[in-house]
Amino acid sequence: MEKQNDFFEEYVSINNLEHYFLHYPTESDFLVLFLHGGPGQSESYLAYKTVSKNRNYTLVFYDQRGSGKTNLKDASQEKVTLKILISDLDKIIDYLKSKYHQKKIIILGHSWGSILGLEYSKLFPEKISAYVGMGQVINFRQGEKVGFEHCYKLANQKDKKKLLKLGNYPESVTKENALAKCNKFRVIQMKYGICGYKEGTFSMLKISLKSPVFSWKDLKGNIAASKRNTLLMDYLIDYDTSNFLQPPFPVYFISGENDWQVPYVCVKEYFDKITAPDKKFFLLKNAGHLTDLENPQDYNNALNEICERILKG
Repeated sequence: MEKQNDFFEEYVSINNLEHYFLHYPTESDFLVLFLHGGPGQSESYLAYKTVSKNRNYTLVFYDQRGSGKTNLKDASQEKVTLKILISDLDKIIDYLKSKYHQKKIIILGHSWGSILGLEYSKLFPEKISAYVGMGQVINFRQGEKVGFEHCYKLANQKDKKKLLKLGNYPESVTKENALAKCNKFRVIQMKYGICGYKEGTFSMLKISLKSPVFSWKDLKGNIAASKRNTLLMDYLIDYDTSNFLQPPFPVYFISGENDWQVPYVCVKEYFDKITAPDKKFFLLKNAGHLTDLENPQDYNNALNEICERILKG
């Protein structure tokens, strides 16, 4: 039977909040739950460009608390913590397991979502069949340092001066200045095509605006997201999972060869050190940090292969 690319949306009450879900179902024994990055940047608006008809898995997106369409439903507007996101995720997985009659779920975490996904997997390994990290954050400060050094090599003299004005980056990053400093660095990185979307932020915005699930009222939820997620940024800047070397579940990493926002070299170094029931590193050509959007064909081929590896067990 040919797999369809039809989708449906729904809101589900999780921990007293209406969470937004975007489902791309298919007849399969595999369910992949996509955890978006940011913190606070919904992937749902890009899904129509990344989901393949020729997939052997059901794919589900949801907007995390403090993000996207879920943020629009949150009257409290309290700042989001990792603890509550993990609690949300645990109940979301239980809901999806029941809905799709699955014993376990494949978690796919992208960028910030790779932190949420891996930390959840450490706590509840019995609930997942595999963990997939795309743009996997290993050690934030180490990754920023490697990305800074690469950017400095590429930069012209004017931009080199701007980089040096960041003041011993990333050691100078603190909870108080993290968002401002990281954003200034990202602007320079984007100029050289080594972070964000390779076609530029404006092009990615146009893709989002054309999404079949986009509504103009969504802008409010997305604009307010950064204020809701400052505590997650505090957690992110000191994140380090480099000593987690024996995951009891299969681990797969997907990186773009042009990704210096979460440098693929750092992911590969970590990958080589870990032992797991099964593991594979996928390095995708013609792709950077927005790996699934920039090279959807190889991205989907990687996910299909991961499902096949899990099936063979």
